[in-house]
Amino acid sequence: MYENDHDAIAACLAGKRQAFETLVEKYARRMYTVAYRFMQNHEDTRDVVQESFVAAYNALDRFDQSRKFVTWLLAITTKQSLYRLRQRKTVSRHTVPLEEDRIANGSLPETILERREQQRNIEETISALEPKYRSVLVLRHFEHLSYDEIAATLDLPLGTVKTTLFRARKMFAKLLRQREEGSG
Repeated sequence: MYENDHDAIAACLAGKRQAFETLVEKYARRMYTVAYRFMQNHEDTRDVVQESFVAAYNALDRFDQSRKFVTWLLAITTKQSLYRLRQRKTVSRHTVPLEEDRIANGSLPETILERREQQRNIEETISALEPKYRSVLVLRHFEHLSYDEIAATLDLPLGTVKTTLFRARKMFAKLLRQREEGSG
């Protein structure tokens, strides 16, 4: 119905609430993925996504049209996730199902189990990181944002993003290695 996000935003600001529904449909899954990487359970993730959309709707008149809407939306989602984590203090640990089991025909059950175990180790390792390290890692490697987009999303200087991401990668690799050595 709308050619781009800015047209939908303009329609929404003009009083057409259904225009926001198109943005919700377009970005809900992506926001859910980001929030889940922080929250590690579906109930909290749904709450974060809903709260993020409400916050975005209420602040839509303050959205800077020179920015990408998705970057702004992911910033809200990340901040809502971090806020909820600070409130909760302890992150519950739930395994994340593989988004898709793209198993070729004839794959052995052992291969499927190994892939699921590897996915679980990665998710648990990410959730063990401090939120500031987790956020840059998720935004860079799972959402594929550029360094500039991460800086805009988290409202951090570019140099801080690069340094934090470097440290996050080192910590992640160390923790993952420890997990794998401990289970092997």
